[in-house]
Amino acid sequence: MKKITKVLFFISCIAISKVNAQWNQIGYLAITPDTANNVGTFAGFGSNMYAASNKGLFRSTDNGNNWTNLTYAVPVTQSLSMVSVWEESVSVIYAGSDKRLYKSTNSGSTWTWIPLSIDSMSISEINRSGSNLIFSYNKNFNKGGVFYSPDNGTTWNQATGIPATNPMFDIHVEGDTVYVAGTGGIYKSINKGVNFSFLGNGTNVGLRTITRHATKLIAGDAGGTGMYVSTNGGTTWTLANATVFGGFCQVISVEQAPGIIVTAVTGGTACSGTGNASIKMSVDGGTNWSTFMTNLNSGFYPRLGTNSGHTSFFTLTGNKIYRTNAVTGLKKYESDPAAKLFFDADKNLNIQIPNSTNVDIKIFSVSGTLMYKNTFSESELKISELSNAAPGVYFVMMSSGNKVATQKILKQE
Repeated sequence: MKKITKVLFFISCIAISKVNAQWNQIGYLAITPDTANNVGTFAGFGSNMYAASNKGLFRSTDNGNNWTNLTYAVPVTQSLSMVSVWEESVSVIYAGSDKRLYKSTNSGSTWTWIPLSIDSMSISEINRSGSNLIFSYNKNFNKGGVFYSPDNGTTWNQATGIPATNPMFDIHVEGDTVYVAGTGGIYKSINKGVNFSFLGNGTNVGLRTITRHATKLIAGDAGGTGMYVSTNGGTTWTLANATVFGGFCQVISVEQAPGIIVTAVTGGTACSGTGNASIKMSVDGGTNWSTFMTNLNSGFYPRLGTNSGHTSFFTLTGNKIYRTNAVTGLKKYESDPAAKLFFDADKNLNIQIPNSTNVDIKIFSVSGTLMYKNTFSESELKISELSNAAPGVYFVMMSSGNKVATQKILKQE
């Protein structure tokens, strides 16, 4: 039997009743002598964080501490306002501007314009569903739809089922199922974005965002009618909270991390509290909402995003970027002495949770990089993927149903 050489760590459950994370200003998206003051997308892929801005596409490899512009000095994309981004691999990146779709096969060093059957359209969002790359678009805010590519971007076809007069925006993917939000409401595809049908009742407003939190679909209207929730797959929809979202309330952006939903809103006093855009949070699945401004000044915060591990939230106001830790901001309570984490002599991470049932495990570096993920239902899990990882601090996040636990652990030499 091998001797256990590392210290045992006990899991603490996380109370989803309080979030006290602080926002930290981390710099600017700078192109000398100018800086970006509008971001269409913050998006994380592996260890990379992207910001699609009015000064082009930026990338950070250290969770937002430093940013490099990938498009502003490249002739084909120079001075373009970027709206969306999708990283297929370390080398292959797609970027959508307010005019066209672009592709890089060398990590953003050079870019190629992708000709499409419709020109001069804003590429709202890019995503993938199985074998199909997909993007949503709007043209002059009176036309729109979805395109899909079955061959990694070589050819593109327009999806059917969405009226050509409906601008489309946010995309949410669950395997072969694709949801897209836009003028007229939510549309759903069950064949990787090839064909769409109108989803449910009560969504005949101009929705901008769509996501899922546990069993709930959540959709936000940037036109001012608020946030909608569906608990039956989109058949029927209700306001998430009539007090908060019942008046004039523009839901501009929605992001989430385990145990918390965060939204950027603007509108009346009940909606934003000040008349300016504010950031709100819900820790009970969207039923109750409170401010998530913490130490932020009153201002306009039109865009939210997360890194790939959903451990950090990002936002921008004016030309300043702010970041907060979405994991360590959750207040810990009660210990579970039966649950243990430790490294063995071979530097494998051992997780022991007696009587566990379908526990989702995610491990992140301190920079927010997702190092490992898996679901297990055994009482013990041995993880070898960290055996060659660099010494340092890591976060182990465990979730089952509505229970979430996070433990900071130290990997030694």
